[in-house]
Amino acid sequence: MSADTDDRLKQLEQRMQRLEQRLDQIGPSGAGGLLRAKVLQIVDDAGRTQIELSQGSPGPYIALRDEHGCTRIVMELRKDGPEIVLSPPDGRAAIRLLVGKDGLPHVELADASATVRIDLGIQNAGPVLNFHDSAGGCRWTAGVTKEGAPTIAFWDDLDRRRVTFSSSPDGTGIAFHDEEGTERLQLALSANDAPALRLLDAEGKSRVTVGIDGENNGLQIRDSNGAVRILVAVNADERPWITVFDDRGQLRLKMTLLPDGSPGLFMCQPDGKTLTSMVAMQPSPGFSVCDANGQTRAILAMCGSDPALVMIDEHGQRSAEFPSPDP
Repeated sequence: MSADTDDRLKQLEQRMQRLEQRLDQIGPSGAGGLLRAKVLQIVDDAGRTQIELSQGSPGPYIALRDEHGCTRIVMELRKDGPEIVLSPPDGRAAIRLLVGKDGLPHVELADASATVRIDLGIQNAGPVLNFHDSAGGCRWTAGVTKEGAPTIAFWDDLDRRRVTFSSSPDGTGIAFHDEEGTERLQLALSANDAPALRLLDAEGKSRVTVGIDGENNGLQIRDSNGAVRILVAVNADERPWITVFDDRGQLRLKMTLLPDGSPGLFMCQPDGKTLTSMVAMQPSPGFSVCDANGQTRAILAMCGSDPALVMIDEHGQRSAEFPSPDP
């Protein structure tokens, strides 16, 4: 036997020894019967890989392939959390299920171009369902707040919220937003079923309110500080009123129709007491002036076809009349 043949036999013997050692490691008599590998592939009868288990850079990875070799299911442990991807025969990610680094679940559904069109998840505030357009922009959102109030929002193509529907123990409403996202128009139904329409300024402050509350049904106009300055209403006795307030919220001017239908105008002091009044009551329309206590002290009126002026003292007694009454 030549020296060359002898060397080859020795090399083969060494390789067999190493192979036996490896088999001992993975066999029943090895270290716990474990199979250790970075990649494990399970093939079908035709030798095509159907299942692949590997250790990727982010973490463990499991892929299930169909008979054409296309990956249909992927399970992976990424840095942010576990993820499962389901794919059609073309291999795109059609459904993605994951748990984020915050520990909350999330599901994404994609269209034929792999653009996410629906995503559903749990956020810190509660569950959220989003619908996206073909460009991936969110256009429709539904969710539930921490307080348990359901909300629905519509977004424009620039990702700006424009309409919000909401319901809570305080009532149900619809809000319309401007391009800055500020609510500018609200339509609401309160907890006691009182409807209201509100117009808001660019800072989101309510400036005009039209509502029905059962007692005063009408219109409120507010200043920039939120104080009611003008109230137009029909009260419980079916009488119309226009009321004007100063910047401290004190009533200063009232216009109404008296029970007989006569129009009346009342100007008030800062404490709300009447200062002057004008009433177009037939047959004696007139004008009155009050003192600081709101007591009438002078009346200028028509008595039939003749004018008359009456002066009244602090006790409410007539102190002078012009023209003088007949003796």
